[in-house]
Amino acid sequence: MPTHSTSISWCEEDRHATYHQHKSFNNWLDEKGEDAEKVLERYGLLNIATPSKALFAGDPTAYELEIDRHFQEKRDFALGADSFDDLWFRKNKAHFNQLIEHLKGESIVPFIGAGVSCTSGYPGWSQHLVNHANASGLSDAQRRIDEGLHEEIIDELIQKHKMPLFVQGMKDDFLGEPANLDLQRLIVNLCKHVIVTTNYDLCIEKALAASGGAYVTPISSTERDNQDLIFACSNRKRALLKLHGTITSPANCILSKAHYDVAYGEAYLNMSLPIPKKLRRLYEHVSLLFVGCSLIADRTMNVFRALKEELGENVPQHFAILEAPADVSQLPNRNAFLSQHGITPIWYPRGEHDRLPEILNAISDELYRY
Repeated sequence: MPTHSTSISWCEEDRHATYHQHKSFNNWLDEKGEDAEKVLERYGLLNIATPSKALFAGDPTAYELEIDRHFQEKRDFALGADSFDDLWFRKNKAHFNQLIEHLKGESIVPFIGAGVSCTSGYPGWSQHLVNHANASGLSDAQRRIDEGLHEEIIDELIQKHKMPLFVQGMKDDFLGEPANLDLQRLIVNLCKHVIVTTNYDLCIEKALAASGGAYVTPISSTERDNQDLIFACSNRKRALLKLHGTITSPANCILSKAHYDVAYGEAYLNMSLPIPKKLRRLYEHVSLLFVGCSLIADRTMNVFRALKEELGENVPQHFAILEAPADVSQLPNRNAFLSQHGITPIWYPRGEHDRLPEILNAISDELYRY
């Protein structure tokens, strides 16, 4: 009669499963790039075919040490160790660590702006409006957009060409297949329940589907009650709130000044309207993480400022990953503006948008590498 061995397999005995938990580090080491070569030289592994396995098996303590060093260097670069002075780099690290703790508690809700869609090959909303305005012969469009006069430009475009042509321009720019969804997938994999976006495109829906999730029907921002949003937040259920509408239903999109007046209030901010009510629910009960948002003075930010003034410190900590001003001497002023809205920033250097996925990858490394 055959006997069955009860001995521990070699994979269990030498912690082989632990090795596979560090896939990104192992790949980096085995590809033997310039920085990895320095590590391999240190341990005499340059001529080994798969040095990560050799280091793991031969010196587990050194393997763990090099993992820590590798991810620390990645994180510090992502957070601007090479670009910011010590004060702002230390602030970035502190804010990064605070964000990690909130992510561990699953209290973070991403708030996704147009900058994320730019990585998928779409123009930013400001650039879309400038292009449309220039094609329509409107004067001085870039200056007015730079001054934040987006609603004014949209009103002129709609008045000149009527809504159908404006909507067609949106479809031309935002309904095509995205070039990639890498950044969106990073975000949806970090945060497992509610997502908020001001974007009209379908990138988040496509990223959710590509990440193995079921189709998510967006919560209507104009619903008068918050029951769907409350249920999703309270039960950590996947949900998508498209704050200003979706490209598949352009008649319901919030675009013009008249639309924004109806949605937020005309002469003054009306917190009893559906969108401000939903923003209040989020601002008071979860921690928002703004990604790809400019966070300048606009209708949405006016809601957050009003809530901060009303509630003071009795709100969750909110975060943003943001491009620093071109003149870093303006960082204190920008920091103060965000503080007035209850937002804690993590900065990346001006124009270096590749740092955004690097910061998100550093967050993922911190959360999931063990």
